[in-house]
Amino acid sequence: MNKTEYINCIIKLVSSLRKDANGKLVENKFGDVYNKTTFQPIQPFGMFGDKYILNQMLRLYVLPKDNYHISEEAEKLWGSLTSADFRFFRYEETFKCDKLSKSMNVNTCVGNGKTIVPKNISPNAKIKFNSIFITEHIVPVSFIIDKLFDLGSNPNPTYVEDILNAIHVAIILKSENAKLPNKRIITSTNSPDDWWRKVDNNYYLPNNIKLKPFP
Repeated sequence: MNKTEYINCIIKLVSSLRKDANGKLVENKFGDVYNKTTFQPIQPFGMFGDKYILNQMLRLYVLPKDNYHISEEAEKLWGSLTSADFRFFRYEETFKCDKLSKSMNVNTCVGNGKTIVPKNISPNAKIKFNSIFITEHIVPVSFIIDKLFDLGSNPNPTYVEDILNAIHVAIILKSENAKLPNKRIITSTNSPDDWWRKVDNNYYLPNNIKLKPFP
């Protein structure tokens, strides 16, 4: 599937969603697709909610290289631990600490929690990527989805692509992520390219998280 076909899929999905009396898109949720008495399906689509499906589709979008960032501290720590390329690691994938010459303490965090636990790491130890680092969406996916919902029944393909390209991700330390609020308020502008910069200026930089582009 090329980019044009992908964008058309997004447009068809958004255009097919249920609308209220004012023409505004309304999300179908789990309880909306089953009869409350018989639990028979009312419609074949949207079991997990329309926004859930959009969320999964957005994760398939191939972002431009410029949309990837890493914090200075994350890059520094990664370089001291391993010779592997951080650009190709996610989630629970493991990397080998082949650059350590002696044991060192590193701040770790389990799962999606924000409780930081120091851990002693030995040379050549195999460590899960997401115990120390996290790849996170700078602009929350929920914000992107809401903007797609706001487009109504006849989205403009060019503007849809602009919204998709507003998705920026960053590799940061779990200890840096612990400083960030779970909910980020973005004052929307007509230029989607401004959205990630607003988050960077309002949340990352004030917490001394300095982002740089992928090499």
